[in-house]
Amino acid sequence: MRTLNIEPKDKWRYFGVFLAFCVSNWALVYFFIYTVRIRGWSFGFGYVFGVVGKAGGAVKGVFKGKGKKEIKES
Repeated sequence: MRTLNIEPKDKWRYFGVFLAFCVSNWALVYFFIYTVRIRGWSFGFGYVFGVVGKAGGAVKGVFKGKGKKEIKES
């Protein structure tokens, strides 16, 4: 613990902070999975992700179209 610059008297306090961080992250992951996947909430990002999805589909279509042309020519 000396290499981490932690005094022995502070180890349990720092461990408690670390544990609280881990538990809160775990809770947030399950909260967002539940709200987005089960409840269908988008938190206002539905429009943004819709536009990004359409743009990605357009780009994918361009490359997909090239592949089909090459296959037909050969």
